Amino acid sequence: MVGRPLRFPGHIETGSIRWRVDMVPAASLSARYIGQQFEDDVNSSAWPDAFTIDGRMGWPSMIGSLVETRVENLLDSR
Repeated sequence: MVGRPLRFPGHIETGSIRWRVDMVPAASLSARYIGQQFEDDVNSSAWPDAFTIDGRMGWPSMIGSLVETRVENLLDSR
């Protein structure tokens, strides 16, 4: 029988919302749920599940590139 990989959570769910109009800053928010996972190979110590929110803003530049800033784990989930 094949199980899930070691130290891999049983559930991961991710969703994003993005806003963008040509030549103005673009923004997005992403939410992620990570289910309980074990810290060690023998499943004796578990990390609890976690919920994180990440944000991103990007500004187009005149030379065809994108200047971007990101924040991760806005709720400081542990």
